[in-house]
Amino acid sequence: MLLKLLRCLAPLPLACMTLLAQGASAPGVIVSQDNPTWVHVVRPPTIVTPAVIPDVSKLYTIYSNLGSKTDAYDDQNGPYVNGPDSGQGNLQWIAVPFAPRQNAVVTKIEVPLEYGGAGTNAVTISLNEDLDGLPGKAIHTWNLTNLPVWPSCCTLDVARDTKGLKVNKGVSYWVVARTNANTKTTIDNWAYVYNDYPGYYAFSQGRKSWQGPGWHPIYFPLPAFAVFGKKTN
Repeated sequence: MLLKLLRCLAPLPLACMTLLAQGASAPGVIVSQDNPTWVHVVRPPTIVTPAVIPDVSKLYTIYSNLGSKTDAYDDQNGPYVNGPDSGQGNLQWIAVPFAPRQNAVVTKIEVPLEYGGAGTNAVTISLNEDLDGLPGKAIHTWNLTNLPVWPSCCTLDVARDTKGLKVNKGVSYWVVARTNANTKTTIDNWAYVYNDYPGYYAFSQGRKSWQGPGWHPIYFPLPAFAVFGKKTN
């Protein structure tokens, strides 16, 4: 998957904007004239306060890039997750990959997604298969509401599946944050990892471009998230 992302990365332009977008003339706002445009929050980094992280003695950590309980994620910075009618010009969905170290079933996904003050206070989260190094078919979908208002700290949004969703060792999966028909005007923000460490993930603006339809790889500070569950044989 990494090699495929490396081959696709070079042409990506970037645009930096504050979450409650004040317009291209606002201080600190840089808008790219190219397509696809990349939109994310830019604010001074801060140290965050404790987040709700599951007891690892009861749940197996399938994947996590969350920091410690006193520095779980960067609540001041992160990419938009917004609908097509949010006023940002395009919809923007975000997806981050992970690969389990053991066969497991997923029972909980935690993400620091915050409401940007526009549209319905909600987001759609899904666990997706991999398709040639980009997000594929959704395995399961959750609609989360009443997100904390950005910028705030430090509630993690939780998607649960008590039965468990099977994932296999060494296989790539994606956690996807997107809008739906009921959240077309919504602006949310997915917080970056606590140390703003970069990595490969994907964004979609819902149209064809140089990479093809839908998803585009990017190398940037990673959105924070964690996947928990139980080991299986």
